[in-house]
Amino acid sequence: MRDEHDVACAGTAAWLARELGVGLTLVHVVPPPRLPVAPAGGAPPPGLVRSSAENASAATGGLGRVACAVAPSAPRLTRTRVVAGRVGPQLERLAVDDDAALVSLGPSTHGALAGALARSPLPYLMRRGSRPVVISPTPEAVLGNRGRFTRGRDAEEAAP
Repeated sequence: MRDEHDVACAGTAAWLARELGVGLTLVHVVPPPRLPVAPAGGAPPPGLVRSSAENASAATGGLGRVACAVAPSAPRLTRTRVVAGRVGPQLERLAVDDDAALVSLGPSTHGALAGALARSPLPYLMRRGSRPVVISPTPEAVLGNRGRFTRGRDAEEAAP
């Protein structure tokens, strides 16, 4: 889980876990710290660089909120874990340690090139992972022109 915006992915994972009769583990991986790019080559603004402990604390709170949101559809055994390290290898390690049936990811927030530069976990898990990977679609993709998330040309076609 990246943040509360991944609650749809968590809901899908909870439903899959319940239907498969397996436990659900919601995970947030705190990546290694990177120095932010400062505007115009100056120093980064104060507060932009957070420590790993601050990131882990924020992630723990976010996971708790997501776990509460998906609780009605989740199986009995639901855990939350916050770990530090590179995202792809950590997700694979946890999947193996927990003998996970599958790994569920939310949709990428980056394009292909940006995802490669941002070290998206999907390519790592597809190449080196030992578990099937499920990518949950965005609510916009699921609702299409039937929901309030409709945008662009679909919105024009859906208008009466």
